[in-house]
Amino acid sequence: MGLGLYQFESQVQRESLLAASPIQFGQWLIHVQKHDEARNLRACAYTRESWIMFLGFPLDYQLLEFVRAVVAPFGRLLNWLEGPNKSRVLAKCLLLSPECVPRSLVISQGTLIGGAGRSWSVPVFIINGQFPDVFPQDEDPVPFYGNPHPGNGFVNDANPNAPQGWQHELHGIAQQVQADHGHNATQMADIQEELQAPVDAAVLPDDGWDAWPIENQDQNHVVQDQDIIQEQESITFD
Repeated sequence: MGLGLYQFESQVQRESLLAASPIQFGQWLIHVQKHDEARNLRACAYTRESWIMFLGFPLDYQLLEFVRAVVAPFGRLLNWLEGPNKSRVLAKCLLLSPECVPRSLVISQGTLIGGAGRSWSVPVFIINGQFPDVFPQDEDPVPFYGNPHPGNGFVNDANPNAPQGWQHELHGIAQQVQADHGHNATQMADIQEELQAPVDAAVLPDDGWDAWPIENQDQNHVVQDQDIIQEQESITFD
């Protein structure tokens, strides 16, 4: 597929030539490509993910390498269900197209003695099928300020998902309850005002702290240093 196939001593050399390609060589240009990206490379799309059943698969060939070889012409083997039932082989495959799956296939075994051999016909059935998993959505762009995990925004005092006017809404008496009792908003405001107890500041208890005793201050209200050393207490376990 090209001028030559070369093997490098390290991956660094390989990546260096790939990054430098194309390389000017006299009046020619040398292109360096990966071995699996030559001119014969083509893209192929797998359109189905299906379970395939092979009936009468020869017992001597019910091995992973043979099942993979059987699936290779029309897809890729994902999983092989190896169970106690040897009358069929169940394989989960990625299919290039359902039309590529043959209705039957022939497994043959030959020998060098007189060219004698044997073959088995294996019926093939597509059990089910679905489209392969789609690619995830595009990632969100990086924020302008560079923080991919911003802080929480404004938090509502109540549940924003609760419908307004619901009987158990936390914002107050709901409109439905008011309508059931024949009261409008103005009447409900008057009722709440009547139910509210009057507040008299003179009868409220004094919750304030007592004045801090002035013991360590002089006449100029300057705090003196604490000269008394607190004696340490000790407890012995003897």
